[in-house]
Amino acid sequence: MPPTKAIEIAVIKFRNHPLVLLVMASIFGITVFAGCSNRDERSESNPALQEADTALNRAQTAMQGAGIDLQFSDIGTLGHLGTILPSPLKLGTLEDQAVIQEAIRAMYEVLDAIGQQQVARAPANPAQADSEISKSDLMLVHLHLVYLYVLDAVRIVTIQGWGTDGEPDTNDDFYRISFLEEAALEVVEALEEIYVFELTERVEAIFDTIEADPNSRPEDYLAQFSESQRQAIIDALLLLLGAEVKISTFPSLIGSDGKPITEQINSVNREICRQDALFHLQAALDIAKDIAPDFEDAIDEFNEIVVEAFAEDFLDQIVEWDFEIPNDQEVRRRLDKLITER
Repeated sequence: MPPTKAIEIAVIKFRNHPLVLLVMASIFGITVFAGCSNRDERSESNPALQEADTALNRAQTAMQGAGIDLQFSDIGTLGHLGTILPSPLKLGTLEDQAVIQEAIRAMYEVLDAIGQQQVARAPANPAQADSEISKSDLMLVHLHLVYLYVLDAVRIVTIQGWGTDGEPDTNDDFYRISFLEEAALEVVEALEEIYVFELTERVEAIFDTIEADPNSRPEDYLAQFSESQRQAIIDALLLLLGAEVKISTFPSLIGSDGKPITEQINSVNREICRQDALFHLQAALDIAKDIAPDFEDAIDEFNEIVVEAFAEDFLDQIVEWDFEIPNDQEVRRRLDKLITER
């Protein structure tokens, strides 16, 4: 009996991806195998799948070239993210800082090829809009995009947190994203945080002084940041949560870089980053509910550790420092939806 269409797609697109093969085998209860010639024939018979295959290979090549493993070894690793998430230091010192966005672009090209119109442009060939792809494949594309958005947000915050000297772990550091190393997982029974946004001790002391001053103003916190440090926070929270963070103009207020504080909005390239991590996590969870309850639990662990413990806490902190979030209620609604659906 020939493999199902879902299995064919999985073998063509994710032949080096152990998690996908595991998920497919668990869902359909069959062994996945195919020869090279058969894969080529299947891909060539459907131009949309061939485009998706090419884009996925490009995404994986970009990440692997940067030394970052894009693959999940098995479903259980989503609950032990220290084994798959790279350290902020590794992300901040990538030789090619554009590699993560290259992978994001390629993943959206996968969605373009299969006609997922909620995140894709109109397909070049309208006849391809109805191309068949399994829900499990689609779920994993969304999950990979979650992963990539989180990595890019951590990367940009990490780099700017190093301060003007551009070096990690010096007295010039302003903020950082701390990281629970893989070795520490062995002594943590209930892991809740891996990435944590925090001020350095030096800056924390400055902020405490501002808070204790009865004559201080909320915008006094903003003045402690440089323009690029504020921009990194704005862009990171858009990538993570779709939060449209902004800075108002304070012409008489000077930032730590000696520049007046002027209006700032996100600078994310929306041609590449069309959505955010929260969007794709919700999409993956919605699909998992229909096809794989066990995988739904694993995605929920990802949500609890990365979205709630990292991104939402990050959002709460910057509100206290006079960063404005015009769509704050919408972001909170989306966060609550994920939480209440658990």
